Amino acid sequence: MHNDLMLFYSFYFFVILLILLTYGQQTIIYVKRGDTIELCDNRTTFIYAYEYRSFDGKKNLILEPTRHERYSNPYRTSLLRITNVIESDSGQYKCPQDDIEWQKLQVYVPVQHVYLTNLHTSSHVHTMVEGESLDVGCAADGSPRPAVDISLDKNGTIPTIMALANGIQTPSIVNDQFKPSVYEAYRIIGLTALDNGRNITCQVDMKHIDKKLILSTTKQLYIEFRPNVAEKSKKIYCGINQTRTVNCTVIRANPPYIRYSINGLSPSVIRRTYGDQHDFLYTFDITPTSIEHFRSFNVTANNSIGFDTCTYELIHGGVPDAITHCTTDTYTSNVTITISCTKSYAQGDNDGYACTLFKYNDKPNKKMFEEIARTKSCIFALENFHEPVEFRVAAFNRYGSLPPNTYGYVIRLNEPILQRETPFVNKRIIIIVGGIFGGTLLLFFLCCLCGACNRDQAKLMNKADYYHRTKYPHSSTESEALKSRNDETISHLVPNGNDKRPHQVSLMYLNKIHINNPVR
Repeated sequence: MHNDLMLFYSFYFFVILLILLTYGQQTIIYVKRGDTIELCDNRTTFIYAYEYRSFDGKKNLILEPTRHERYSNPYRTSLLRITNVIESDSGQYKCPQDDIEWQKLQVYVPVQHVYLTNLHTSSHVHTMVEGESLDVGCAADGSPRPAVDISLDKNGTIPTIMALANGIQTPSIVNDQFKPSVYEAYRIIGLTALDNGRNITCQVDMKHIDKKLILSTTKQLYIEFRPNVAEKSKKIYCGINQTRTVNCTVIRANPPYIRYSINGLSPSVIRRTYGDQHDFLYTFDITPTSIEHFRSFNVTANNSIGFDTCTYELIHGGVPDAITHCTTDTYTSNVTITISCTKSYAQGDNDGYACTLFKYNDKPNKKMFEEIARTKSCIFALENFHEPVEFRVAAFNRYGSLPPNTYGYVIRLNEPILQRETPFVNKRIIIIVGGIFGGTLLLFFLCCLCGACNRDQAKLMNKADYYHRTKYPHSSTESEALKSRNDETISHLVPNGNDKRPHQVSLMYLNKIHINNPVR
């Protein structure tokens, strides 16, 4: 029973409170400055006087419409009309013949200007440095005093926003534009680099008058912060005369203009840099040439706010150098073939150094290089074979190995002898040159043959003369006489052929004539 009574009284007081709140809200009449408003009921009355009381209680007047230009009673009733209302018209009005109810009139001026500024920087409202708090001020005009709210758009972080009540003086004029009716300051704590680019909004509203009376201004946060690098600590394994590419990556920085400097590394080791050296990625090649170059070094990334450092440790250790010399012994034994290779530089791992023998396969369905042997001595003994084969020898250690297809030492055994086909152009040249050379030889042979025949003729004539002089010695006078007579005798013998006298001299000259005039 007692609980039921308590529940009833609670519900009763709640209803009374709701009625009072609703009734109180309904009695407030809002009117925009410059508009016309009508108060009180349109009832018949003979009293045309209205009591006025300001909201702050400092003014208490009796208003007679006939004595004011803006006040009137157009219907000769209890209705009061006020034209071109101003802020001083706001207050409570009591109508004639109504001793209890007061009507509340509120003249408002909509917000026309909203201004958001950084309290500590005159240039930009949104500029700050990471780790520092941001103090902002929001000012607006409008009457009565509008409500102000500061907010940040959501991005996963929730900075603390607190109002500053002490030490903030409201300026008389804001931005040389308006006189503020409200000026509130806020401090935002906990902003980081992740908040860069977020929007900060100052919103001013008169929702209690009209839900549409909302005005806001938004600006973007520009937070300056030092560079933040990814490579805080990194080990780089490299061999002597080997090249490694070093990257120093800046994750974020604002301002984004970065200056880099390399510390603790000899300039002779740095071989090349890539790209724009003010970007968020600084890349360069290093090639140590001696054991003294292996040490710790760092790359510093700087901007106008601060710096961060990429730290590296250059450790002597890399894939071994390529095999450059091997010998093949196929004569000592008829059973085995021995391949002996000179070890290359182990690049910091002598214990794990070994040589690998690969066999090259040109068939598409098989692995190109098949490992067939591995040894620390770099000496391979294989069974003797006769088919053509190609081997590659590569060195490896715990850091890896160079690819055998590029750096492997090539060994070819039992290679077939292939006759190179002469190109068509070369064949033509050979034919032409051979023809010229053969023609030259043929011409030379013919010339030699003609010369030999002439020499043989001369020898026969000389031999006949010598024979004649030896067997028939005569003086020159007798010979001439005899020659003349014999010519006449021959001239008689040749036409008729009847003279058959055996004369030795004539026969001898006939033979001589025959010799001197050979048949051609």
